[in-house]
Amino acid sequence: KNYVIYPGTHDNPPIKAWYESLNPADKKYVNMYLCINDNDNICEVMIKECLKSVCKWAIIPIQDYLELGIESRINTPSTSSGNWQFRLKKEDLSVTLANKIKQWTNLYRRGFSS
Repeated sequence: KNYVIYPGTHDNPPIKAWYESLNPADKKYVNMYLCINDNDNICEVMIKECLKSVCKWAIIPIQDYLELGIESRINTPSTSSGNWQFRLKKEDLSVTLANKIKQWTNLYRRGFSS
């Protein structure tokens, strides 16, 4: 129960970029494992999988909520340029996004508790 779940860290691509980079066989496996098809929203599916886990803490990068691609990757290990350049823009945030996060937080009982 005292575990943390997250779809990624600053050292790997966001969900969308990771999924798009998979070869056909790996993508087929992921789709079968998650019971989805290529038309499903992989970001939404993976976020919900994290949120509904039994882990005590779920950490979801904002890039995944925003369904951003490789351009939003934070860091590529062993490279000396282009790292730590991603910046969240005010226009990235919206009431729609806040409501989605709130809805999922409540649905999966991820709010603060005593």
